[in-house]
Amino acid sequence: MNQNYFFFEEDEYDIPFYKKTPRLTRNNLIILLIGFIIAIAAQFIIIEGQQVILKACIITLATLIPVVYTMRGNLKTIFRIPKARDILTIIFGFLVYMALSILISSTLLALGVPSPTNNAVVTDTTIASISMIIQILGEELLKFIAFVITMYYAYKKYDRKNSIIIALIVSQLLFAVFHIPAYGLNIPHLLLSIALVSSVLPVIYLRTKNITVTYLTHLLIDLIPTLLVLMIPTSLLLI
Repeated sequence: MNQNYFFFEEDEYDIPFYKKTPRLTRNNLIILLIGFIIAIAAQFIIIEGQQVILKACIITLATLIPVVYTMRGNLKTIFRIPKARDILTIIFGFLVYMALSILISSTLLALGVPSPTNNAVVTDTTIASISMIIQILGEELLKFIAFVITMYYAYKKYDRKNSIIIALIVSQLLFAVFHIPAYGLNIPHLLLSIALVSSVLPVIYLRTKNITVTYLTHLLIDLIPTLLVLMIPTSLLLI
């Protein structure tokens, strides 16, 4: 194992751009930033109602197109069919996320921090599921863009491991900002329940260098609880 890699990382593939493979040219940087800004704007402008599928499409296309363009010829370094061992990583990531989520939620509740209501929840199960399947890819790409750009500049001053830590913190904080329209300015919730708990996903990316794996893990994390809540009969919620 390369000493520049964390112990849990697979070193068959590496993170793009920071070693100029591929090159993060000025044009590529601008394209990635434009996609990032459009995705953030869509999240803040389109919040609820039947337009959630449109919002999901905008967020995903705004991030996917720039990533595909800037990674041309190198897409297999970030998108691959999961291997058998990746299934265990997905399951493990899901379980760790749920455990951390319960722990943080219980701690915040004990401290008297109110649990925010998700303003973006859609009661139609089909619409909610379709928009989630689409948007989660956009969210993973949004974090990826923030991560690789931050790491590119951090690596000019720090070593690989410290650059990764800086990039992870910055991208997770921006991911928390992305969730303000859904959860409001509940800072403890945004920092702990969103930024901290969901850091499981970039760690999974670091292990596999495969956004397909992080996407499937994120989909499992969001889709299963949402479907359970939406499918619970109203009569049971009144008990």
